[in-house]
Amino acid sequence: MESKLEERLGREVSVGRVSGNVFKNIRIADVSIAKEDKLSDGEFVNIACIKAEYSLFSLLRWNFVVKSIEIIRPQIWLERNEEGKLNIPEMAAAEEKDEEKTSRFSVLVSNIDIFSGTVMFEDKGSSTHLAIIGIESKLKGKSSITEYSGEISVQDIGITARGVSKTMSDAKASFDMSEGSIVLSDFQLRLGQSHLQASAEVSTGDVRKIYAEIKSRLFLEDIKEFVATPAPRLDGIADIYVVISDETADIGGACMLSIPIMNVNDLEIRNVDAEVKFTPNTIHLTYLSAELAEGGVRISGEAQRDNGQLSRYDAELKVDNLNIAEIMAGLNGADAPVSGNLSCQFSVKGTELRPGKVDIDGHLSMLDTQLNRQESSPMAIGDVEAKLSVKGEAIALDIFRGKTHVDLKGTLNKDGKLDLHTELDVPDVEEIALSHDLLYRIAYPDVRKFPS
Repeated sequence: MESKLEERLGREVSVGRVSGNVFKNIRIADVSIAKEDKLSDGEFVNIACIKAEYSLFSLLRWNFVVKSIEIIRPQIWLERNEEGKLNIPEMAAAEEKDEEKTSRFSVLVSNIDIFSGTVMFEDKGSSTHLAIIGIESKLKGKSSITEYSGEISVQDIGITARGVSKTMSDAKASFDMSEGSIVLSDFQLRLGQSHLQASAEVSTGDVRKIYAEIKSRLFLEDIKEFVATPAPRLDGIADIYVVISDETADIGGACMLSIPIMNVNDLEIRNVDAEVKFTPNTIHLTYLSAELAEGGVRISGEAQRDNGQLSRYDAELKVDNLNIAEIMAGLNGADAPVSGNLSCQFSVKGTELRPGKVDIDGHLSMLDTQLNRQESSPMAIGDVEAKLSVKGEAIALDIFRGKTHVDLKGTLNKDGKLDLHTELDVPDVEEIALSHDLLYRIAYPDVRKFPS
């Protein structure tokens, strides 16, 4: 048995004690498969015990009927290396059989039970760890031996990412299987106060198709530690709906998101809505919109990839009348160095996310702008407008404030180095004095007295 398995798997296999009654049952203890070539390097699979009850007399009818199989304490260790390759063994090809010869012999299994299973997964590239503990599963044959119904439950799912660990619980699902389809119903999962429900159907005939629906209510406080820059306060309730359909060779779907009110520290954000449509090679953000700080934000865009690599993207960003001081105070709890109402509209497109491969066009305006400084009166700047153009490595930025015009031109090299030259058009002495004072306040914000 061991040699046959090793030949197919290409790894060392160990099988412990085999016992039972050859006519009715068999018990196999301590089955191990190596993670790499040798078991001394670690295990890929370990099963404490496999029990099977069967009827040897059914062979007289050209059937081998297995009444039940019990798999006790199976453990699987999955690992993905830095190159993205999983440690799943590649099965050696079985000997080809003569297609004209059809065997009359068949194996029929009535019940399969799994007790106390564990799956451990480690992604070395992202330092992500996943532990699925306490897997219990029952698979029962229905009236036809080719039709099954079953259920699966998991005690805990622990995940560690970005140095943060969380535990999901109450995972369970029911399913039905037949020759032509697999139906998953009543899948449930819980993380803190958050919960998820899903159902799916997969057709396994000549044309394989899939349809799935996922509904989730996500309490943002349950995931705030996973945010790139964790906030002391992140709360709100997100309702998420995902639908996936079409043939498995070209799966497509859509995701809708709705958050009536959320808070990031003391900044309140309202009416966050989004819709994303996707296929294996495209992601289309129909819209992402939100209201905050007396104004609003709207983003749309699309990205496409070929051969697993990003090949094209474009996006539109529109910002309307955002109160910058309110945003800064809400996020940081302190007065903002600059205040005013920001509006802008930008388009971004390119083929790669690196310098020289991005085009940006747009404009922005800041109304009632003022420069704030502690223990000093605010400095009124007035209305500021700017136009930005990035074409490959070429950058052009025009800034207008009153009678003053600042023209910045330069290049952004492939290594990220920025070379700029500036032209300043200031028509009168009053503007020169204001610009001089402004530049010193920006460069030296802690200095109270400025040179004349």
